[in-house]
Amino acid sequence: MYPELVQNDNFCYTGDTTSALLDEENTQLLKSYLAQWASSCNVPQATTDYLLNILRKFGHDLLKTARSLQQTRRHVDLKHISSMGYHYLGIAAELKNALRCYSEEILQTTNELHLSLNIDGLPLFKSSRVTLWPVLGSIINLEPEIVFPIALTCGSSKPQDLKFLEETVGELKILMQNGLLIGEKPYSIILSCIVCDAPAKSMAKAIKNHTGYSSCDRCVIRSKSLHRRMTFADSTALPLRTDSSFREQTDPDHHRGYSPFCELRADMVNLFMVDYMHCVCLGVMKRLLLRWIRGEKTTTKHVPFKRPSLSAHQVQIISERLLALKTHLPKIFARKPRSLVEVDRWKATELRQFLLYTGKIVLSGILREDLYEHFLTLNVAICILVSKHETEQLAEFAHKLLTSFVKKCSELDGEMFPVYNVHMLMHLSKDAIVFGGLDKCFAFRFENYMQHILKHVRSGKNPLSQNVKRHKESVTIPFVNDKQSLKNLTSERPNNAYVLENGDLCEILEIPVDSVAPELKCRVFTSKFPLFQSPCTSNLIGAYTTSFHVATIKRIPSSLLASRAILLELGNSKIVFLSIAHEFFY
Repeated sequence: MYPELVQNDNFCYTGDTTSALLDEENTQLLKSYLAQWASSCNVPQATTDYLLNILRKFGHDLLKTARSLQQTRRHVDLKHISSMGYHYLGIAAELKNALRCYSEEILQTTNELHLSLNIDGLPLFKSSRVTLWPVLGSIINLEPEIVFPIALTCGSSKPQDLKFLEETVGELKILMQNGLLIGEKPYSIILSCIVCDAPAKSMAKAIKNHTGYSSCDRCVIRSKSLHRRMTFADSTALPLRTDSSFREQTDPDHHRGYSPFCELRADMVNLFMVDYMHCVCLGVMKRLLLRWIRGEKTTTKHVPFKRPSLSAHQVQIISERLLALKTHLPKIFARKPRSLVEVDRWKATELRQFLLYTGKIVLSGILREDLYEHFLTLNVAICILVSKHETEQLAEFAHKLLTSFVKKCSELDGEMFPVYNVHMLMHLSKDAIVFGGLDKCFAFRFENYMQHILKHVRSGKNPLSQNVKRHKESVTIPFVNDKQSLKNLTSERPNNAYVLENGDLCEILEIPVDSVAPELKCRVFTSKFPLFQSPCTSNLIGAYTTSFHVATIKRIPSSLLASRAILLELGNSKIVFLSIAHEFFY
């Protein structure tokens, strides 16, 4: 792959030896940076070997191979559990590695570690059925949240039983009872939630899948089969299940076996929260879009086809509006809007972006009025629940909006529309209240880490060993924390829009260079109006219209900037400001 370096025993770097030969301290630092670079960038070993060879030629006292630099293990001990390959990394060991990423000040003021777990499947190759089933963990009461693996299971199908969870549950039970001692600092370990999509949740809890009659894990409502599809016509979501009723299995139609998590002293009903990434974004929002664009397809000949709500011309106009917003979204959005033609390929973050921000702009005046107001009902409710501050103030109102949304689904979108994900909206606000917003209990971080795991697989030969080795390389590297502050101010559009602490809207025009706490030159919009009035005034979710005519230039301390925003110019000097509700530090 790489050309051979010219081997010359007489070669010697003739520069100043005091500058060419690093002292021992700097050499160790260089080794740490090189190892961290090779691990974090997933650099192939051949590339690292080639670089080390070059650096050694120029007088650097470095190891010869990437294996030595990254302390790569020669062998990995694997077990065969649940008809799959299995390797256990450990909760305590991974927590100690994760805590290295936080400052001493944060650790000294922290006495409890609140854990979130995730169980999901990850297909490794397009040409085979090999799937990785990792058990992931995260500390949700420290920021930023760091995801780490606890156990890795790999095979050609999903696990045949739940034995692959027993070691995780066993160690977790001990840690929850005795805590964790790191150095001289004791930490209490609390299992806050387990994040799964519907199929993984039913497997981990040993309950009926979402296609069953008694599938809801929060209430005892029974779904009904309508044209070969399980629907939830009742929107009452009562009575609720309890931890005691779950453990006693008072509803035999709901259970399929015994879950290892019953060994823990935890609420088996509320421990498995409703993940709004799968339920709302990939579930309800995508289902709404497909219903508007393609109509409601049926599985029987006797049921009439439900026509689309949008014509092909209207879909084209909405797509053009979405593409026009590309240049107006700040860089904190990793993905920019795409056409509705590609809606089948939209990722969860794109669906969240449409639901929270762009949808209410591009659908206005095109989607039928009653359907548009129905969408706004969902939009307002989720915008409230993703924000910690708004959840504390308006969670009950958000629940009423979600209840209204679910009730109208059958009327507006067809009797087959209220499936499992739509029903679970009835239980969403409770989790938001418990965790202080939906951004504290969702799968986005875990899904991002899944892609990190996927990059560790470089060939089809023993992918489980490859993942274990790559992970062990990363945790044996001395941690070098050179990250800078995440709050980088700029005066360039579209990244300069903010909401001030007093509620005014502004965009930064100029940033002084020589100042630690600068007074920013800003265009401030003191007069603002709601973007819409129904189902409530949009001021509740930070959606406003304003104009350049009411703007004034002011000097404002940077400490008064409260939250990021999106500034959209819609023509005729009309401006739309959308406050960014979700967290974006991950």
